Amino acid sequence: MAESDFTPYQQPSLPTISILAFPLPYLESRTSLSPLTLPFLSRIFLDFNHQWRHIFRWIYADSTFRKLSYAILQIALLDFRIVEDASRWNHKSLWGAYVNAHQLPPWQACEDSFFRVGNTFVVLDQGLQRAMAIVEQHAKDNITHPSDEQQPTKYFLLSVRHVMLCRAGKGGVLSYTQPTPFLNGVDAPSPEAIKITLEGLSPPYPHKITKLHQVPIEIQDRILEHASERSGISTARVSSRFGLAVFLVEGK
Repeated sequence: MAESDFTPYQQPSLPTISILAFPLPYLESRTSLSPLTLPFLSRIFLDFNHQWRHIFRWIYADSTFRKLSYAILQIALLDFRIVEDASRWNHKSLWGAYVNAHQLPPWQACEDSFFRVGNTFVVLDQGLQRAMAIVEQHAKDNITHPSDEQQPTKYFLLSVRHVMLCRAGKGGVLSYTQPTPFLNGVDAPSPEAIKITLEGLSPPYPHKITKLHQVPIEIQDRILEHASERSGISTARVSSRFGLAVFLVEGK
């Protein structure tokens, strides 16, 4: 076989988004986060984006998209499993810290593309314009068929590569944030995209104030360190879920 028998490989074009499809004005994210939550989740999403970059940079099937979406939701909700491994030679291929270039996500996928998380409707679609069409139709249906039960009016649109947050006001009028780049395997996820994700999935109630909140931060850190089996990542996850501003020490 000669060299002339080969043809250059052309990588398929990745999906693009037109900002013109989402005209101004845009909403501003207004999430109130603890001093730890945003830095902690930024590091988690940064690592997730890097570990699976061989998929994020490519065109992937809908089944893979639903698995990536499931992972994003679990990370944002701080509902994920932590397995720490200090050795690069002693890791498990399924849950280890390292991912092979040919590996596909082994975890479960989102079963539906439209569902509720708390008081938020989550819309999954690799095209934000299609997701917006679903939101518009749902908002119209709520106006056409009023109910005594209070309906959620917040929508979180996730295409993995971009995120948006929509709110349905009186008369079904929609307002939304600017489509924000999220996970593409090349660029680091922006703080604004993470804020939008957390605002879209934030619980409708504030963190419950406990006696643990009333002790000094240094003591909170020591208590959570022991409660989390001396794991720095576990400590940060637990403290974020309870709204505690504890220290996250590098390399801990």
